[in-house]
Amino acid sequence: MKEDDINQENPPQDAPFTIYVDESLKEGIYSNFAAVIHLQSEFLLDFIRLLPDQKQHPVKSRIVMTPDNAKRLAHMLMENVAEYERIYGPINIYGIEPAERTAPQEIIIPRKPKGKA
Repeated sequence: MKEDDINQENPPQDAPFTIYVDESLKEGIYSNFAAVIHLQSEFLLDFIRLLPDQKQHPVKSRIVMTPDNAKRLAHMLMENVAEYERIYGPINIYGIEPAERTAPQEIIIPRKPKGKA
């Protein structure tokens, strides 16, 4: 998804809702490290900025999600990483050779039948 897709000034008439980025969030928060913690009923995603020569690194943002939304996020990230690598080439992860990477399991998100809440 591109940023233009999020900031729709003229969304389609049949769109159930619109999403926009509030002016205070447009700059974003830089993070170069993330930690994920899960409980039975929720996932916590902590985004941290690691700086050299620092002993403590504060969490810059924490997102709390339900397990089903966390799975949807994982699916969207995998789709976007695959698209990115298709366009720009493989993302090299330090310490992991491409041949050592395992293919992620397919994530299936069932759809609710029409007419049911």
